[in-house]
Amino acid sequence: MTTITTERLILRPLEESDLDDLVVALDNFQIVRNTARIPFPYSRADAADYLALTRKAGPNTVFLSMALQEAPQRVVGGISAEGGTDDAELGYWIAQPLWGKRYASEAAEAVTAHVFQYMEYDRIVAGHRIGNEASRRILVRLGFTPTGETMVESRGLGYAVPVMRMALARAAWEKIGGR
Repeated sequence: MTTITTERLILRPLEESDLDDLVVALDNFQIVRNTARIPFPYSRADAADYLALTRKAGPNTVFLSMALQEAPQRVVGGISAEGGTDDAELGYWIAQPLWGKRYASEAAEAVTAHVFQYMEYDRIVAGHRIGNEASRRILVRLGFTPTGETMVESRGLGYAVPVMRMALARAAWEKIGGR
């Protein structure tokens, strides 16, 4: 199981003891409206289902919870790089009280580096809901470039929303210094 430590974060596998933290953070419409797969309202059963999903992940996928170094037992976000046939897909969320503090950027940078250093993908893809400027800025800062708009079903909203798809090739990541 992968654990990644950054300057301010510990990115670690989700544990059963983290489920209540997930419910507290993710039963929040402001987070869910910008995601595709998180239901709303978010329940303990949803958290347990997510834990089961993380435990079934294959070797080309990482699901990690985010915890602050100062409080390593409290989950404040989540990040994943899910392996597909050709690309890994990056996804993340952070608890609303921590928005604007660049924790999601720090986690995304660390997981992007992990994918390119330890997994055999030559490209990472991601998407952000049109209008979610914070997520767009994270991806742009990492070197992701737009590949086109699409509609994606939002489980929490119950309807499709416009999403900008983005991608980062290994060669481009290496060119900008392999952050």
